[in-house]
Amino acid sequence: MKRIAALTLLTLLYSLFINTLSAQSNPHKEYISANSIDIFNKYVNYIYASASISADDLESRGKAIDSNFREEVIILTAKFFLGTPYVAHTLEKEPEGLVINLEELDCTTFMENVIVLATCFIENKLDFENYKDLLKRYRYRDGRIEDYSSRLHYTTDWFYHNQKNGFIKDITKECNGVPFIKELNIISKNPDKYKQLKNNMALVKKIELIEKEIN
Repeated sequence: MKRIAALTLLTLLYSLFINTLSAQSNPHKEYISANSIDIFNKYVNYIYASASISADDLESRGKAIDSNFREEVIILTAKFFLGTPYVAHTLEKEPEGLVINLEELDCTTFMENVIVLATCFIENKLDFENYKDLLKRYRYRDGRIEDYSSRLHYTTDWFYHNQKNGFIKDITKECNGVPFIKELNIISKNPDKYKQLKNNMALVKKIELIEKEIN
């Protein structure tokens, strides 16, 4: 009986260990549209066939990629999505999680996916797991998905954090841009327009703090 009890305890501990590892490896929910993986695979075939460099060349050149090639890859990637339907609010899922939808794009998700896919190709890391990871790091503050407030909703916040992370470069000042002062509060002031914020004052308060930081 003692041996059975010990084996039972070990089995329970092992099950708990495996479940803990699983939770750590996939800490957030993912929403992957029906055809997104197929579209991703089509992009892989397309970009390797269209770009003026092979996978072997990418491997050998490492980070020695000139800006002209980067621009070429970004333009080719953008052209890949010609004809893709414009659909808004595709990210609004509950609970908050990483949305992968290459079938339908709006202006922001189009920009994100083009940059992320092009970067994965240029860095010779063009597989679906790397794509998902990089998309999450672009879309969420510090690359962590916690709740609705952790997503970079405001474009100016998106630019700020992705430049801080070294992903992009804001050249506004180099182009003689001038400061434009605007207080951002549209999300916190209109919680009824966002299903995640309705009847959730704690989340509204978190959004307010983020808006104050942006301002």
